[in-house]
Amino acid sequence: MKILLVDDDHSVRDVVRAMLTGMGCEVFSYDSKAQGVCGVLEAKACGARIDAVISDYELGDGFGTSVLEVAGDLFPDAVRVLMSGSADADPRASQHFLPKPFGSDELRRVLPTGKVSRTA
Repeated sequence: MKILLVDDDHSVRDVVRAMLTGMGCEVFSYDSKAQGVCGVLEAKACGARIDAVISDYELGDGFGTSVLEVAGDLFPDAVRVLMSGSADADPRASQHFLPKPFGSDELRRVLPTGKVSRTA
């Protein structure tokens, strides 16, 4: 499974990336809204597949919902997940919402069934 991950907090990004790679996912990580949007556009231009996009709500240069909107337009079958520790985040802004902190079981539940390792 190919996942695009966006979070401006490197420690959170590293932990989530480790959980995802432990599940057998290929992860492309970015640290800003601009980089996340560019990652989605680049994947589309290269003909790559994205199975899921996971973005933090509050990013240093904007909101992760912008990344999820672009991903939804270009990859309509990709699962879109918003994660946040903020009370301001609207869980309805994406297909799935993960309140921080979360563990690998919660993360696994929002990913497409059958595409992640269940043993990790």
